[in-house]
Order: sequence, then C-alpha cells, then structure tokens
Amino acid sequence: MVRRLTKKFTRIFRSPCSRRREEADFGGARWSPPPYVGGYIVALFFSLATSATITCAAPANSEDLLKRVKAPPEFGVTIFAAPPNVSYPTCLSTSTSGDLYVGIDENGSLDARPGRGRVVRCTDTDGDGKADQFVSFAEMDSPRGIWFDHDTLYVMHPPLLEAFHDDNGDGVADRSEVLVKGLGFDLKFRGADHTVNGMRMGIDGFLYIAHGDYGSTNAVGRDGTAIQLHGGGVVRVRPDGTGLEIVSRGQRNIYDVAISPELDLFTRDNTNDGGGWDVRLAHVIFGGNYGYPTLFKNFPDEIIQPLADYGGGSPCGALFLDEPGFPKEFGTALYTVEWGRNAIFRHPLTPKGASWKGRQETFIDISRPTDMDVDGAGRIFISSWHGATFTYAGTNAGFVVRVDHKGHQAPTAPDLKESSDKQLLQHLASPSAFWRLYTQREILRRGPKAVFVSGLEKLASQNASSAVRVAAIFTLKQSLGVKSHDTLLRLARQDNIREFALRALADDRRDAAAVPAQPFLRALADANPRVRLQAVTALGRLGKTEGATKLLPLTADADPLIQHAAVNALVSLRASEVCLKVLDSAGTSNLVPGAMRVLQSMHQPLVVDGLIGRLGVPASAGRASEFSNGLDSPNRLPAKAGTPSDDSTRRVILSTLARLYQREAEWDGRWWGTRPDTAGPYFKPVKWSESDKIGGVLREALAQANAEALRFLVVELQRNRVDLPELTSIVLKLASEDPAFRPVAIELFSGRSTIPDEVIGLFGSVAASEKENPALRAKAIYTLQRNSAKAEALEAAIAALTAHDKLPDEMNSAWQDFVREPRHSRNVSYFTNLVDANSAETRMLAYGVLASLPAQRFSSREAKEIAARTVERAWLKPASSVPLLRAVARLR
Repeated sequence: MVRRLTKKFTRIFRSPCSRRREEADFGGARWSPPPYVGGYIVALFFSLATSATITCAAPANSEDLLKRVKAPPEFGVTIFAAPPNVSYPTCLSTSTSGDLYVGIDENGSLDARPGRGRVVRCTDTDGDGKADQFVSFAEMDSPRGIWFDHDTLYVMHPPLLEAFHDDNGDGVADRSEVLVKGLGFDLKFRGADHTVNGMRMGIDGFLYIAHGDYGSTNAVGRDGTAIQLHGGGVVRVRPDGTGLEIVSRGQRNIYDVAISPELDLFTRDNTNDGGGWDVRLAHVIFGGNYGYPTLFKNFPDEIIQPLADYGGGSPCGALFLDEPGFPKEFGTALYTVEWGRNAIFRHPLTPKGASWKGRQETFIDISRPTDMDVDGAGRIFISSWHGATFTYAGTNAGFVVRVDHKGHQAPTAPDLKESSDKQLLQHLASPSAFWRLYTQREILRRGPKAVFVSGLEKLASQNASSAVRVAAIFTLKQSLGVKSHDTLLRLARQDNIREFALRALADDRRDAAAVPAQPFLRALADANPRVRLQAVTALGRLGKTEGATKLLPLTADADPLIQHAAVNALVSLRASEVCLKVLDSAGTSNLVPGAMRVLQSMHQPLVVDGLIGRLGVPASAGRASEFSNGLDSPNRLPAKAGTPSDDSTRRVILSTLARLYQREAEWDGRWWGTRPDTAGPYFKPVKWSESDKIGGVLREALAQANAEALRFLVVELQRNRVDLPELTSIVLKLASEDPAFRPVAIELFSGRSTIPDEVIGLFGSVAASEKENPALRAKAIYTLQRNSAKAEALEAAIAALTAHDKLPDEMNSAWQDFVREPRHSRNVSYFTNLVDANSAETRMLAYGVLASLPAQRFSSREAKEIAARTVERAWLKPASSVPLLRAVARLR
C-alpha cells in the first residue's frame, strides 16, 4: 500500500507493480468461462488459482483496450482510466463536479485477503475524455457499491455501509461514520461473491442496496432498526443510517439495483448454473418474494415471476437512464451489465398492468463489464474486469471507458451550491434525472424554506412530466415530513399523480398514526393497477387493520402483482379472522385461494383450530358475503359459479394444513451454498407446537379418502414435504396399481434431497423401462445418481443406463452427467471392478467414470490416482482398450 506521508499527496499513488508482486495466477492462459458458469459468483469471477509470483505486465495501451469495446456508430468511446492507475473496478459513481469515483477490489469475488480495496477519484482536467489525475479517496475491504453526494462518499463494503467525508475538498476522506453494520459478512467468512453489493439513491431519499444470498443475520442501522434477511433481495436505508428495511426477498445473487424516475426498481439476477434458476430480469416491488430457493420450482404461483428469463450469464451492474443527451430510444431506458456475456443490454419497457413487459437488445459489447453510471453531461462510464476472472491475476487487469453521443453538446452544468433557491426549483424541473436528484439533495440541505414549500407544491401540481412531479413530491415529503401530508392528500385526488402521492404518504412507517386510511381504501377500486398496487402496499406497511376486509378481494385482482401484494399485506395485518370467514360465506369462492395463501403463512394455533373446525362445516351456510365492498369488475377476476362444495372446501383446508404442518427453522447464520435445496416450501422445515395436531387430522383424512381424494392428498403432502410414515407405502401402492400415477410418484420423490429405500425399486424400474417417457426416465436416473451413496440406488442407475446400446437423447444426457459425477470418487474401487463386467455397455460406462474422475475438481487425490492407473493399464490390452475408446468417444 502507498505510505501515508501526508494526507494530500501520498494518496496520489504509484503503479500497483510497486506495491504487490506475490499473488495468484492460472498456470498459463486465462480461462474465459461460458455464460452458464456465471451463477456460481456474484457477478464477478471464478478461478482455479494457485499461489505464485507474478511478473508485472506492461499496461495495455488505449488502442488495444478499445478493441474490446463495440458501441453503436452514433456513440464515441474513449478509455477513461486503466492500469496502473485504475484496475479491478467493481463499482462506479459519477458526481456533479465531473469526477468519477471507482471502487477497486483486487480480491475479486473469491480471494479474501484484507487490504486490497479502495476507492479512487478520477479527474479529467483537460476534457479530452481521459482521466489524468487519480487520488485514492479512501481504503476499505470489498467495495461493492458507491454513491457520491456533496462531500460524502457512501460505500457499501460488507458488512458495513459507511459514509466517508471529505471535509476540505482535497479529494481524500478525512473521516468516516458507519451507517449500517452487519450487512452481509466480512472476509473472515469467505470471498465477497454472494455478499451485499451495488446501491443506487432513489428520488425518495433512500439508498437501495442489492443483497446477495449470503444473507444478513442482524443488520443494524444508526437508529437501532434491525433486520434479518435469510437469502438475497433488496434492502433500503436513508443516507443518515435510519429507516433500514427489507424491500424484497427470494432473489439469489443480484449485484445492483436500477431505479426509474417513477421509483420502479429493476434487478438482473444470477443463474444457479443448471439448477432451474437462470438469469432473471425482475421488477421489484415492496414485500415481493421472487422465489429463490424454496418457491420458484414447486410453488410458482406464490412468487412474482420475472419479466424475462435469459438463460445463462453472470449479471453485474444496472442503471435506469433518463437523460436528454441521447437519441430517444437510448435516453430513457433500463440498462443491465452482463459480465458473462460481455455486453451491456438495453431493455425497452412497455406497461403491462402494474408492471412492465421487457425486451432485451445489445447496446455495447465490452469485455467483462462490471458496472455503469451516467453523469450530468450525458456521459456514460462503464467499468471492465478485462484481464482477470475471479481472483487477483496480476497488475494489468480492468479499465473504465467513457461513452458519449457524438451529436450531443452538453449545456453548462449548474453550480448547485451557488444557485439561488428559485434557481434550484428550476433545476429540479430538469429533463435530467441526474440533476433532479442532486438538486433535491441541495434543497434538503438548505431546509424547509417557504420558497421551497410553495415552489414544490406548484411543481407537483402543474402539468409537468411525471418524473418532475415525482421529484417535487418526494422532495416535499423529505423536507416537511408529516407537515407535507395535507398537500399530498390533495395531490392524491389527481388521477395522473395519485400513485406517487399515496406512495409518499406511506413511505415513512414512523408516520403511520398521522396517515388516514381512507385515501388508500378508496384507491383499492381505482381503475389504474399501479394505483391499486400502491394502495394495497400502503395499507400493509402502515398497519391499517381496518382495511383488511376490503383488502381481501384484491387477492383475486386481475393483476398478479396486486394479488401478491394483497396477500403480503393481509399477512402483515394478521388478518386471520377475515380470511377464515371466507370459508363460511356464500359467493366468495374466488377469494378462497388468496385467503388460504394468507393463512398458510400464519403459524398460529388459532389459525390451525379455525381450519380444523371448518373441515366439517359446509362452505355455504346461506350467509351473504361481506367482501364485495364495491370492488367488482373490471378489476377483479370473475367469481366461479355457485359456492364451493364440501369436497373442494375440504381440499383447500387440507392443503393449507399441510403447509402449516411445518415452519421454517430459525436461521443459524450458515450460508446454503451455490446449489441449495429447491424443493421448498421451506429451506429447513421443522415441526412446531401444532404439528402433531395437524398430523392427526391429515392421517385421518388419508384413512377416509376415496381414490380421487387420496391422489390429491398424496400430492399435496409430498409437495409440502409432510413425511407421514404411511405416506410412502400409499404412493407405492398407487404407482403399482396405476401406471399413470408413476410420473406423479417420480415427481414427488425426486424433489427430496434423499429418497426412502423403499422407492429405489420404483425409480429403477421407471428408469429402465422403454415404455416410459425418456424425460421421466432421465429424471429417475438423476435422482438415483444423487442418492448413489446407497448401493441399491447406484446399481439401479447403472442397470438402467446399460440395458441398451442406444439411448434416447434425454437418457444419453443422463449418461453423460452420470459418468462425470464427482461423488463417484468414493466408489472408485467399485468402478475399477466393474470394468471386468460381462456387459459391454457396463464396461464402457465404468471406463467413462474412471476416465472422467482425474479431471473432477472435487474428487479426492487418491481416487484420481486409482482411476488414472486403471485407465493406463486398459490401453495395454485390446480387450479393455475397446470399451475405453468407446467411452472416450462418447464423452466427447
């Protein structure tokens, strides 16, 4: 590290070659992983690194680096910063002065050495598009998200969100203060690959932070507010460290959050590499559950579905651009940074109910991009990790480019500090989201002056763009707090601004008692789905229990986001009585699914007793419904004809009880890894006080069920992982009596991490049967392979894969996966004996396993040596070389 001789001069640092030489390399050429490898990491870097000494390479020149960038013809590109001044860039923040702040982490995602992180201020003093002054602003481990305002740099470097203050304006932080502690984990846990990542400031005055699925066991803000997040999602906090809260759950490894001028949030999540969770573009709403890892596979109706699924990749940064210095199609758009695909994507969005429909188009091709940001002059900055993968790979790694629209002449930037109060109000009406945000910050620093209050009220009320009016509304809210409510209530009567006024009214939970419920109750019937979404969300956030009855019909809204938000709101309001009454009322069958989704999330004895008590109660008791409340068409799905029958009511109750049989265990703080159990509905299910009572009811239901009801119950119990002792035998009996039930049985048991010994025979027979669907046979093989620690499962899989010399495509893929299974190293002796089997297909499979083991990263050294010796001996004899050659050819 550069020695601190004086604060002003010693952080203008030397080449990294003078600081550090002994690091890690790859023993030769660097490996560039295909897109599907990306999900093992946050959005940066995987490596099989070994300790070695690196010779400092000469920095690449600008021409060589520019070859790694391809922009549309109307855009110009310059190399803004590169080694030795800037390397390993993880995150960017522009500023009103034109300086660019670059977060640097030489650890990448997998290394965990302290002292490798810092933020560098880069200045282009002569305006040629290339930074020529570099100052180390502050040092910290693992910078993942940064935002600069006034004289303060906010840095998310897990497990801390910290504010670094430059009190005298020399470009070097003089002091710092921790705003939130306990967000994610430090380097003592492991590298920063699934940790807490990028952040953006919204016009609502909150820093929105992308949270990877390491989770946070106990994150605490400066005001003492604490959260626990098991898994990934979005969290937010004010820049003074207050108001920490969870925005979304059920995301995997998001690296950044994009925020639109109207406060829509977007993320691009990382794949889990073949486990069914691919790169997902998501519209993030308050309270949203996006399903990872426990719901997305088997309970898709309970989550918010992505806007798009893009398959493999390794996403990093995200930015919602709203700037005047670009052609129309580029100037207001969502952009995402895709490290795994070497590209920046633009996503044209069209409204779809309360959400959006998104497309994807390539904007810029660039090697290993990590982040992007835009400044007030309409210049885009993009960081690249070119030259490295997931760990330190020498000094010459990474660069930053500046992208400009060739036809744009940026107007003179306003000096916000020197602007008058009236001029600031004019700047707030700028077509630039950049200047609206920073103008807002300056207005808030000056306090709630009368000129601001009247000016903001006028700006919010006039016929300006929605982006400008939103900026005025949230500036007013932040400045005046509860004193802004009269104005906001008036604005809530205007159709084109209602959703934002309602959101501002409910934005601070501390003000709940001062916010009336009536405007939100009225808005539940609004024709605009975005207004209904804000109304539903607000009633839950503010704890308005008086709205529960009117909220319930929104669980059957035509818009899936509103359905989801309504269920969450009712859960937060503990509206169990309202939901139970649905089972007693006529004409409410369309509300039953939503009500049951609420109740299945409420592990309370009263809920369990209420459900059990209604198992013998007719659904239609002749009472009139109390849930209409004027919320009829067009905003609700049509009700089903008639009232629920006794059988249908019993089914939904039993299904809900099956879900309530277990609950999620208290989190012990351990990470679930890159490929956690995705069976759901809980990651670690445990029994609770009412489990035995529920179990007795479910057993009785099984004993009394007819054939049709029995099939339904078996599926529901297995789907919810209710493992009653008699259940396995019932499933096997059904599968033996009815071949059409075999796929159901395979599907049920294949979702378990381990299968009971009794069902191995069923899986083996299905896998070997040419009468069964090849995809089903392959699923049976994969399940047996996963349970290969059991000798009977291993033998059943081998028998099915070697019964015929020609396999369908699905089975051939299963063969390929089977022979490459790293866990076979524990059975290496078994496979060395199997090469002498009578069956030619068995010998070929055995050699396929042994030929693959030496290349398996997680195989033991001893197993690799035994496998290699067996293969070497096989080449010496014609009888053994033939099946070995067949295996090698098939592996290719």
